[in-house]
Amino acid sequence: MQEDWKPKLKMIFDNIEDAWKFWVDYGGKVGFGVRKQNSHKNKNGTVTSYKFACYKEGLQKSNKRDYKTINPRPKTRTNCQSRLGIKNMDENFMVVDFMEEHNHVLHLPETNHMLASQRKISQFQCQQIDLVDGDGIQQRKSFDLMSKEVGGRTNFGFTRLDQKNYLLKKGRGV
Repeated sequence: MQEDWKPKLKMIFDNIEDAWKFWVDYGGKVGFGVRKQNSHKNKNGTVTSYKFACYKEGLQKSNKRDYKTINPRPKTRTNCQSRLGIKNMDENFMVVDFMEEHNHVLHLPETNHMLASQRKISQFQCQQIDLVDGDGIQQRKSFDLMSKEVGGRTNFGFTRLDQKNYLLKKGRGV
């Protein structure tokens, strides 16, 4: 029996943003968070390659805090090798490296919306947040009300912390 039975992945993207959107969508469907790992540029500053990875890629550095630490931080990295590498081929970016295996448990479809890479506040939701904030309604109450309008928090797309960060960022004029 032939060992290499899987078809080769040959995908071409128009730009880095399209490749990133594909990786974010793929991670959301499969059940893992994503992040940008690294990029390489030529002498002119043009990006020649880019690598996207699983959010559990790599290993954490040793804890340099005091040995008397009562509650050490949990390990979040597992050195997962899942990745997508793209290379600049004149006008397009072609996939040159793809690894789909993970060395950790993937999220259930019911919890994928809570991954940081899958959470986003839409323009309409920003307007709603601005309206209720201007009227002086508490953030927690406005979040609960908006989540009930869409049928629960699983259909919402962001967390209360995301709402708070949005308001803080808006208040600073960033």
